[in-house]
Amino acid sequence: MTTDATINQSPMKENVLRIFPLEYSVRIHVGSLVIAEVEHGLMLLESNYPPVTYVPRDEVNMELLTRSKHSTHCPHKGQASYYSIATEAGSLANAVWSYENPTAQADAIAGYLGFDRSKVEIVEVLRSK
Repeated sequence: MTTDATINQSPMKENVLRIFPLEYSVRIHVGSLVIAEVEHGLMLLESNYPPVTYVPRDEVNMELLTRSKHSTHCPHKGQASYYSIATEAGSLANAVWSYENPTAQADAIAGYLGFDRSKVEIVEVLRSK
């Protein structure tokens, strides 16, 4: 199993998805506003894109998120719906996304949310063994 989430950031020759469980806990926040603290997340590696952390929807403070009208389609993952994050400073548009009916190749991320690292901070905390 891959444990280094920073590997394979160089372009791959073909579009390949690799999804694996994180071996650390994750805290996602904007300033002091905590959006999620999770024990079991996923890392998705896709050719030509940086790694994306996905966390279970039921472990995210959904009261802070508002579904937006924005959507995108990926031939490898399916149709993505987006959410904005409400903060004291304003809304962070389309900072969160979900593949609610992902392709078979990306089925592991069903029920999980991905976060735009340019809009939120994701802190990785090693689990004690």
